[in-house]
Amino acid sequence: MGWMQHTCQEAAELMSARRDEPLGLWRSLGLKLHLAICGNCQQVERQLDQVGTLGAELMNGSADSADDPPPQR
Repeated sequence: MGWMQHTCQEAAELMSARRDEPLGLWRSLGLKLHLAICGNCQQVERQLDQVGTLGAELMNGSADSADDPPPQR
């Protein structure tokens, strides 16, 4: 498709790719346009952000462990 018309699958691939490296100007603009009009892809973007945040917290050991029992003394 053209730079201004991404399918939802292409948009999801671009959202994932931009986590690893910057997108070019036209690919970034095309994605932003798609996200402006596609509520489903907006939701996918929010979910990807949440997964990224949780993954970073787990890797840093700072994830909330409210379900874990308190340490024994």
